Amino acid sequence: MALATVQLWGSYITYWTVLGGFMALAWWGAVPGDPSWAWFLTLAFANFVVLASLEQLVPRQRRFDLRKDDQKWNDAIHGIFVSIASLIDHRLAELVCLGLVIASGGMLDGLTSASLWPAGLPFAVQVALGVILWAVSADVVLHRAYHRIDALWRLHELHHDTSGMHVLVSARQHVGEGLLNALFGILPLVMLGAPESVIWWTALWTVLVGNQIHSNVDQRFPAWLGWVHYVLPTPQFHYVHHSRDGRQQLSNFSGFVPWLDIVTGSHRHPDRNPVAQIGLEHSSMPATIVGQLAHPFRRTG
Repeated sequence: MALATVQLWGSYITYWTVLGGFMALAWWGAVPGDPSWAWFLTLAFANFVVLASLEQLVPRQRRFDLRKDDQKWNDAIHGIFVSIASLIDHRLAELVCLGLVIASGGMLDGLTSASLWPAGLPFAVQVALGVILWAVSADVVLHRAYHRIDALWRLHELHHDTSGMHVLVSARQHVGEGLLNALFGILPLVMLGAPESVIWWTALWTVLVGNQIHSNVDQRFPAWLGWVHYVLPTPQFHYVHHSRDGRQQLSNFSGFVPWLDIVTGSHRHPDRNPVAQIGLEHSSMPATIVGQLAHPFRRTG
């Protein structure tokens, strides 16, 4: 009984301590003006280990267990592919900007000028702006396109093809989707000349939040804090998007900035939209890693 009580009360601080703790670690280990991508990968891996451990200690839903998921090793491989793709997207975004300048005959030369980025603002404000721009491009634009354009949906389908949530579901992405997500997210920042440090913190936020909102860790919020689902990315908010119900699936697109869904009219508050099941009603996803990678390119019909 005492253990159950401790777990219950602990569930109300899990969200804040994990996310806040890793942001504090990032700040402690970051080198001003020269962010380390090795430190980035270390934090991302450590965050995964912590959340995977908490899933065993304080699971949100006991019937879902990463260890019993037949797809866990495939998910891990997808995660490695996506991580590699994400790390090269910064340079790819720079090449896209250069291509735009060349294609425009130099008219867009100022597009990549650092003078367009509000470097005079406090650093925390710059990072917040970076997160918002990333979310607008990758969530409001691209994520919606995944759900409305058949060719893109076939890339995104793998991510939704799960009957239970755990931290590895965050990595359950086709490498093509991972490449597009990172490119769309980082492109506005590169185009506006955001400094490397802002890009580093913005990318880290998306990784830490992505792991946390897909995890099966018991992360509760008291009723009086219901407004948090409007302003901060919570697992309950994102869980609605993974619903098997198509209407719920077409909501809560922004995993990083929930209020963008209010602006675009697609916000569903988790307290008023219970989810019966998650996943896909009809799935044709192969069970093998090779089949999953080939799935978006297979002929249909």
